[in-house]
Amino acid sequence: MAKSSGSERAAQYLVTDSPAMEKKAAMEEMYKGYKKGPLAGVPELTAEELKVLLEDKTKNVVVVDVRMAEEQNVSMIPGSLRKEEFEERESELTALEDTTVVAYCTIGYRSGKYVQQLAKRGVFAYNLRGSVLAWTHAGYELVEGNPGHMPTKQVHVFGKTWDLAGEGYKAVWFDKTPWGKLIFDKITSFFRR
Repeated sequence: MAKSSGSERAAQYLVTDSPAMEKKAAMEEMYKGYKKGPLAGVPELTAEELKVLLEDKTKNVVVVDVRMAEEQNVSMIPGSLRKEEFEERESELTALEDTTVVAYCTIGYRSGKYVQQLAKRGVFAYNLRGSVLAWTHAGYELVEGNPGHMPTKQVHVFGKTWDLAGEGYKAVWFDKTPWGKLIFDKITSFFRR
């Protein structure tokens, strides 16, 4: 076995211990915790698998952003629908055979819960593993959630705990967590069914 030079070992060390790699590892660990608990058994796709589906023009893919409007206004995965828009058009969007529905949020917890809700309504969907954070770690494009949909390198995460965006992306978050809005959205969503 050939020995690696000192510079090769140094390069490996720098890559392994980079802040981006640390953030990605922290994101993956956080998501694994959800998968062991409340999201056990929730079907999922990786960012790379979703990207392949989206690039295959023969596939009917519906991507649903379940985050709050304030988060979506900062950035969204291109072509994704806001949860409210999906729910207004759910029967139309899922009527086509072989439709793949994929939900995402910041890291996958809220979207995983949403995938569980959809399953109870008879709609099969996938959770995007690591959600928008995993999307940034894969280096894929985000667009602003406003009508212009301009490319952006900002991603709204739920709070400082989720400041785990990929290299080249800037995480922004709420100054104060809007618990009242979250509860209101949960109740409103319940009665929309």
